[in-house]
Amino acid sequence: MEDEALRTIAVFFGGFRQDMVEPPGGVFKSWIEGLGAVNESIMNLWSGNGDSLQRRWTSAEAAVRRIHDLTAKVHVLGYSMGCHLAVKFALDLFAAGTGNVSFGDVYLIAPDPKFIRNELDDKDGPESSAFEEAKTLWGTRDAPGEAFARTLQALPSQLGSVVNLVYSEADSVAQWKDNVARLRIECGDPHQFHWTEAWIGDVTDGRVHCKLIPPDASDEFWVHDQLFANTRLLPPL
Repeated sequence: MEDEALRTIAVFFGGFRQDMVEPPGGVFKSWIEGLGAVNESIMNLWSGNGDSLQRRWTSAEAAVRRIHDLTAKVHVLGYSMGCHLAVKFALDLFAAGTGNVSFGDVYLIAPDPKFIRNELDDKDGPESSAFEEAKTLWGTRDAPGEAFARTLQALPSQLGSVVNLVYSEADSVAQWKDNVARLRIECGDPHQFHWTEAWIGDVTDGRVHCKLIPPDASDEFWVHDQLFANTRLLPPL
């Protein structure tokens, strides 16, 4: 019997209430294009009212069961709260694998670990709180950032891949102080994690290019949205 052909699978986990990738596609488009021939693309997005991180995880678990015994190279991209799903998916797929699944680099754009709440988490009640949904996803009574960080710390050595993270201290959604700053300390090994800080203007760091324009003070999502829309992954050298 001939060996099964290697499949290239791209898995994207969108943000908390991201229900589509708007044209021209932002970081998702450059990521897909950089992978070349992709046999299968999986997009895990918010499906509308009633959906949640936990329900989206049910879909991700189904993908783990389907992929785990394939001969495949899996590439993972997460944005915002989708980063919680991305790291959980990657580690679960590794644990379930039969040795035929390998991984490309993992990219996390504007990750929000949720070591603390921010104002948005309490703005529209617990039913619309990313903090509360992350607690349910990880099964924690306290801040879900602890579980997120532990899982993220395990990824590079388990997957044999570098985890690339793009953030901005000016991001008011994925809050820097006591949140992303803490994650950067806990996941700071430069041999395992590549952190790229975006700021106003052009930044090129390795394969990551990001261009942020001056923020609109009236839009609290401005920087967070731009980290998706204006980040590009450059082709490998």
